[in-house]
Amino acid sequence: MAITNSVPKPQLSYAISYGLVSGPGHGRQFRKLLDAAGYVQSQAMASADILIAHSAGCWMLPAGLAPKLVFLVGPALNEPSATNWAHANLENIKAFTGNHHVLKGTKLISFNIFYALLQPKRSRAIIRQAKHADLQSFSNSQVIFIANRKDPWPHPAGLESYIQDKPWAFMSLPGSHENIWEMPDRYVAIINHHAKQLLAQANS
Repeated sequence: MAITNSVPKPQLSYAISYGLVSGPGHGRQFRKLLDAAGYVQSQAMASADILIAHSAGCWMLPAGLAPKLVFLVGPALNEPSATNWAHANLENIKAFTGNHHVLKGTKLISFNIFYALLQPKRSRAIIRQAKHADLQSFSNSQVIFIANRKDPWPHPAGLESYIQDKPWAFMSLPGSHENIWEMPDRYVAIINHHAKQLLAQANS
């Protein structure tokens, strides 16, 4: 998908909520593309117009947030068993090698190790919450739920309840759990589409 550089004024701000053993290093290219498209990074999630959450970051969000747009990418909904961890890692490795992203995959794994060592308290908090975590409703926000086809984490039986009960948009995209970091242009194009619609409605 082509990315346009003409985001309607006023500029929208964004914030990113990263998942387990993840952080700004993973999202560097993603942020560069968002900045180039005219968005402004917010220093606080509470003041962001657009909230982008990945993996466990989808249910580690502070309560009371009311952004205009919410993008939940690969929410970690499955039971965090050793089998699921192994399956997720295997699918990620297949995606890296199958798409000739071996070097990029190695870089992402290096970031994972770095953040595991850098923020052990946050990682423990995520693991403790994993078995009873739930997604916020965001009743006053437009929510887009994105699941990748080779990502086992957002595909439990419980996903059906979200589809039935939530007035959200649900999207299926190619790739593994880390696809947002591998192919960030695809996600920025989706954000552009929804952001422009939102601003058009506000200006009508």
